[in-house]
Amino acid sequence: MRLDKLLLRASWGGRDDPFDHQVDMMWDCLQRLAAYGGFLADPWKFSRRHSYVVSDSKDELRRYMTDLWDDPDALHYSITQSRGYPDDDPPHGSLTALLIRKQGYEGLAANGVVMTLKVGKHVADEIPFPFDWLLSIGQSLVHDFVDIWQPDACSLDSTELVQACPSRDSSYPVVGFMSWLSDDVLDPTVHLPPADVCDRYQQGTLIGVNPSQDDPLTAALDLATRVYTSGALTSIPPIQTHQPHSH
Repeated sequence: MRLDKLLLRASWGGRDDPFDHQVDMMWDCLQRLAAYGGFLADPWKFSRRHSYVVSDSKDELRRYMTDLWDDPDALHYSITQSRGYPDDDPPHGSLTALLIRKQGYEGLAANGVVMTLKVGKHVADEIPFPFDWLLSIGQSLVHDFVDIWQPDACSLDSTELVQACPSRDSSYPVVGFMSWLSDDVLDPTVHLPPADVCDRYQQGTLIGVNPSQDDPLTAALDLATRVYTSGALTSIPPIQTHQPHSH
């Protein structure tokens, strides 16, 4: 089975990131995505009446983020590669970033970034979603998101994998095709189940499936179920407790 949408996400507890650091993180994210080529290198713009490209210039990105920073009604940053006609769009990404909360509450992770990668249904046959390519770089994408956002949890996943997560709320890590789980969301007394990939990275564990197998979705669903039922996962702390690593 090949999907027409993937999700790349990072979530973390409350943290007081200065505005300049938020700009640096967003710019680093766009630069790293562009380095992969393909549609990930296409221009990014924000979705407002007078939108403009924010991925060609850090100054333009800062201009957009400053406008939202000064807007009391703006809760998050939102940029996209969409041409504005979702059903007719070739493969593209849309990214939403909530970076300002100092504490999570009522089952909500304080901060997070979600990048949706998809293709419009009207063009999916002639311009297929590059599912295999994205899975093949999934470990590297997760590494990038860990390095950039310094989260408590990160994953390359899908709607199907999110739905498999028990008692799902945003403070509970998602286990996907490839995931990174900080030590702060793992019970040190419980071992993670075996997986194709299970390696230490930064202050956490990278766990995932072999992307080259015939049915990675079934394998990822199996891994997610085994991780969720192992009792190894804990919720993302309301306030991030570990010291963010340097880039």
